[in-house]
Amino acid sequence: MEPAKIPPEALEGLMKKAFMDESLSPEHFWDALLNAHIYIPLAKGDMLTEAERRLAEHDAHPETSIPLEQVKAEIRAKYK
Repeated sequence: MEPAKIPPEALEGLMKKAFMDESLSPEHFWDALLNAHIYIPLAKGDMLTEAERRLAEHDAHPETSIPLEQVKAEIRAKYK
């Protein structure tokens, strides 16, 4: 049986709660995100290939990375 999908508006509320008051555990947040309609799973054989591709892209262009604290600050600013 496939788990229920979370509507986009509920996911936005979940994101707001997770990043504003930080009372939501990361596990619940990621579980909800993975069950949302925006997630497209990779086949198991493709996961390592995709991770390696992303690491190589980062190694080639580290200046394109965004620090986690900056991402959190931008999300908090958006959902104030």
